Amino acid sequence: MNILTSRIEQNQTIRQKPMTCSVRAKWHFFVLFLFAYALSTSQVVNAQMNTPSTVESGATLKYMLVGNEGGFGSSNATISRYNPVTKNLQDGMFLTANGIGLGDVLQSVHYNDGQVYAVMNNSAQIVIMDSESFTQQGLISLPDGASPRQLLLLSPELAYISDLYGDLIHLVNPATQQVLSTTISVGDGPEFMVYHQEAVFVGNYGFGQDSTIMIIDPVQQAVVDTLVVASGPGQITIDSNGDLWVVCTGYAGDYDEQWNLVEGTQRPGGLFRIERNTQNQQWSVTKELELDQAGIHLGYDPNKEHLYLQSDGIKRVDLTQAELVPESIISGSYYSFYYESVGGDIYLADAQDYVSAGSVRVMDTETLQDLDEFSVGIIPGSFLAIYGAESTAIDQMDDWGSSMVELYPNYPNPFNPTTQIQYSIPESGFVEFVIFNSLGQKVAILEQGIKQKGRYTQTFNAQSLPSGVYYAHVLFNGYQRVTKMLLIK
Repeated sequence: MNILTSRIEQNQTIRQKPMTCSVRAKWHFFVLFLFAYALSTSQVVNAQMNTPSTVESGATLKYMLVGNEGGFGSSNATISRYNPVTKNLQDGMFLTANGIGLGDVLQSVHYNDGQVYAVMNNSAQIVIMDSESFTQQGLISLPDGASPRQLLLLSPELAYISDLYGDLIHLVNPATQQVLSTTISVGDGPEFMVYHQEAVFVGNYGFGQDSTIMIIDPVQQAVVDTLVVASGPGQITIDSNGDLWVVCTGYAGDYDEQWNLVEGTQRPGGLFRIERNTQNQQWSVTKELELDQAGIHLGYDPNKEHLYLQSDGIKRVDLTQAELVPESIISGSYYSFYYESVGGDIYLADAQDYVSAGSVRVMDTETLQDLDEFSVGIIPGSFLAIYGAESTAIDQMDDWGSSMVELYPNYPNPFNPTTQIQYSIPESGFVEFVIFNSLGQKVAILEQGIKQKGRYTQTFNAQSLPSGVYYAHVLFNGYQRVTKMLLIK
């Protein structure tokens, strides 16, 4: 049982009906629980799921999935698969494999452990399928009236789903495909989410009506802080220094009964940096760029420290410069875009007339030359990159390139009272290495600071702790890996 899910279930029990159990029965269960996990090994916890899995160094793009929304109320959403080497394009992958349609309005696509999660907005469902064959492997049905937008995987047993019109976050168990009774109320129109430094950041998009980012403690399952940016916070990404960046769309303004713009009601968007004060641990917001209007998507190149955003065309921002100046690199207006960091290419989606096939244009961001253009389904709105390395994928929320962190099984395991744990990072950046008990309580901090590229060994001393299962978490650039350890005294 994952520590976060364990804490949720514990809280639910307190709120619902107390359960009684003899001390002896509890002890017998506890012993069985310990030995059930004694041989457990490390696992990825992709808190962006999109922190799905991450891209390993040397990985190559195998194919790109395009999520086509389809017409509202038409139930004609599709997934297109594009091979960048052969330039082969196949549409309707799910329909072909299963003989049925995906559902109504495909909002986003995500990856985890060989599976693709398709978030169906108007169907209020998450369709789970095999990433190679596209055969359906499961279905998560949200309450009637829900409007799911994005999915954020916190562990194999816990995921967040933002609900645009419900102004809340649903909690689901991907392993059992069950919707938990706990929900978290947030701001107006929550959209994108990201996990970073033991917190979940939720952008309240609200079609430009909201301007806040709420910070959720995933152990308490509660909002613990609220940050103010500009109207319409969109996609959030994490740079190699551990800072977060969010693009805000702005608000187009109010209109009268004759559809004339009411002057003075527009609000600008912008690009904002969110960073944590190392002394008081508080998060602060800095406006780095003001933009009259911007698109909701944001791309990041971890190798060159470049951001990509849409505002009167596609602009590139060099984060290594003291003064950030957006560089216009591509003209035109696009429904959505995606920056693929391994190849350095950008995918530009055009919805055309919104009722017939859309198209995707592929460009090299180094030479700014066109590489390909192909037709897809109706209203291409999201992307998911699948890579030719084990358990690797990045979707529109998680493009952080080579930010893979590895956590190796501790030795010895079981242990008493000390054990050694190794981890490695592919580049310099902010690392957090913490230990939790089975109740989700933090019991030790082994690392917290900037580390250089390399492999490190930490010793966990549990001399003062009771026997039981403990979890070692290492976090790097927004990604997390976890290994289970058994202390027997």
